[in-house]
Amino acid sequence: MRWLLPALAAGGATYNEPQDHSFMYGHGFADLNGYIDSHQV
Repeated sequence: MRWLLPALAAGGATYNEPQDHSFMYGHGFADLNGYIDSHQV
């Protein structure tokens, strides 16, 4: 989640709900230009 909070603070927005699969966690965001990025950890 350390990558999500700076993206939101810079004006980005989440585009989906967090996904917790017990062995991995995923979340995504859209930047100011509308580019969508998603990470699983």
